Amino acid sequence: MVRLTRALMDAMSIDLSLLAESAAGTLAALAATEAWQTARDRVKRLFGGDAAAEQVVSAAEDPRHPALKELVEARLRQDEALAARLVPLLNELRPGAGPVIQTASADHGAVVIQAGRDVNRI
Repeated sequence: MVRLTRALMDAMSIDLSLLAESAAGTLAALAATEAWQTARDRVKRLFGGDAAAEQVVSAAEDPRHPALKELVEARLRQDEALAARLVPLLNELRPGAGPVIQTASADHGAVVIQAGRDVNRI
């Protein structure tokens, strides 16, 4: 795992504000799905498992909460290594990021249509 120090983050031109905005959007979208129940504890642990982490989780669950981005950005500025742990987790948890598995069966000459362009006759 790469540990990002403030100097390294500056050298890499990582904009914490953009990362916080992306994280806030992903967390808010994820909180609106069934996957949130599984991801909630992981997100809370990632953000430190303390009262501030609970604020981030609560803000993600409340679509009217105005400060989710600011809470995430403040945490990123407090913990220099958080960005290196946050990005892979967001990529993993981002709604729609996982593999899509479809199964279908048909009999008696029925037509099965999956994924728009794929048509299989059985």
